[in-house]
Amino acid sequence: MTQELLSKINSNGVSSFTWFQHILSQLTWPMINERTAAECSGLLAFFFNEGDEIYARYRRRNRWFSRYDLDVNRVANRFLKRMLDIDRAKAMETLLSLTLEGTAFVWISHYIRDLLWKNGLAGNRADPEREHVLKDDELNSVRCRFRERLNDDELKSLLEREDELGGFVWAWHDIAGPEPVISWVDRQSGSDKAFLMLLLGLRSHIISSETGHCRVLRISDIAHLFGGENILLRRLKLIESENNFPDLVKEVRGAIELSNSF
Repeated sequence: MTQELLSKINSNGVSSFTWFQHILSQLTWPMINERTAAECSGLLAFFFNEGDEIYARYRRRNRWFSRYDLDVNRVANRFLKRMLDIDRAKAMETLLSLTLEGTAFVWISHYIRDLLWKNGLAGNRADPEREHVLKDDELNSVRCRFRERLNDDELKSLLEREDELGGFVWAWHDIAGPEPVISWVDRQSGSDKAFLMLLLGLRSHIISSETGHCRVLRISDIAHLFGGENILLRRLKLIESENNFPDLVKEVRGAIELSNSF
């Protein structure tokens, strides 16, 4: 079933939707309320294991694809709520297991972050309590389980996934707090090239009426990850003065300058 669902991403459906998007649109509350806990668990596991691949395939179709272009998280919430309604203890056991063992760790990080924001445990846009999927103590258990799973191999692979790096870093930041993120950035930015690649990975995607899609680097947003704005800019200037990796430096400088326009 996994490969069949993934194949729907590559096939056009009705209108401008792919068949995968059409399938998501059919997974409404009335339909999901007719499903068993086992059926919901299986489909939730699909997202926890294939969420990263789903987004990667859409990015291959459109480099400016955003995870917000798909309704995956809302559908996942419906499956989870249905499981909780049937057997809350069993549903939590399944969720904690998927959080620890699911292979789509970037998607999982975004999903947990969205749940934290929904409950007001992160961010500043809490939903009304009636819309919460999990209780605060349940969500904190999930949060702790995700922190346990992260290892150097998983995190190292992020450096090769530039399109996902920034989103994951901010999700991790909300889940675990700034300290482990700052420590990881410090370890990974030892070489000049790695430092520049991290900066590029932390660019934000914005849409402007004048320039269209673009990626900007807001130094004020990321400086604390590198020890402060002065330290970050001083190192960038040193790399520039030594003419190291001029193409990467030019790209970083361009992203910084572009951010000043917004």
